[in-house]
Amino acid sequence: MLMAAGLSFVGAAPRGFNAYPPAAAPVQAERLGRGLVAVAQPDGRIFLSWRLLASDPATASFTLYRHLGNGQKVKLTSQPTTRTNWLDKVDVSSNAPAVAYSVELAGTKSGLVEQAAIWPQSFLRVPLRIPAGAP
Repeated sequence: MLMAAGLSFVGAAPRGFNAYPPAAAPVQAERLGRGLVAVAQPDGRIFLSWRLLASDPATASFTLYRHLGNGQKVKLTSQPTTRTNWLDKVDVSSNAPAVAYSVELAGTKSGLVEQAAIWPQSFLRVPLRIPAGAP
């Protein structure tokens, strides 16, 4: 008697039956960055969002910074956050407005920091390049 996956067969297994399924093909993953975006909201706040990567540790946390027009960098998170989005309640009347944001994986010394300029609209225009002869 042959037993596999809850099935039992007396005698020979049916034609084409393999008690050992084939190994899964390796997954081809894309090389993605953190993908930080900073989107201006109608009320003046800035919405930040970024990716959690498959290569990040299970305990990944992030440190966020606001970059000002006068060259200063302001840390937004007193403690690293495990979230992958943030709503910055920026002072729109400031003499040194925010011009960009950056996010880095907390606790690493890689020096890899992703920075993003602020989108003025809640969308990004992506021009299409339509191939010649396309309908």
